[in-house]
Amino acid sequence: MTKPSLSRLFAVALSAGAMLAVPVTSLQAQEGPGAGTTVRMAQATWDTGWFEAAVYKQLLEKLGYTVEGPTTLDNPPFYQAVSQGDLDLWVNGWFPLHNSYESTYSQGAELVGYVAKGGALEGYL
Repeated sequence: MTKPSLSRLFAVALSAGAMLAVPVTSLQAQEGPGAGTTVRMAQATWDTGWFEAAVYKQLLEKLGYTVEGPTTLDNPPFYQAVSQGDLDLWVNGWFPLHNSYESTYSQGAELVGYVAKGGALEGYL
C-alpha cells in the first residue's frame, strides 16, 4: 500500500469508530421511561414461572426501572399482597384459571395484557 491509501484507511477507521461511539454515549446519557420508579415484583412458586419472571425483571431494568425481588409466593399470598399494596407485579397469572382470586385483588390491582392468551398449557405455547 502507498502512504495515501494508508492515510485514507486510517481516516475511514477513525470515522467509523467515531460513528459507533456516538450512539453508545447518547444512549447511556438517556434515562429510560422507568427511571426513578421502583417496582416490587413477585414470582410464582412453580419453577416454570421463574424464567418468565427473570425475563420481565431484566426487561424492566433495561427500561430504567429499579426492580425489587422477585419474592417467591404462592397464588393466594401474592393476590393478597398486591391488593394491600405490598407488591406491584406478578407475571405468572393464569387467566381465566386465576379469576377465582379476583375478589381478593380487585381493589388493589389491575390486569394488563397477556403473555399467552387462551389455550396455553404449562410448558407449551
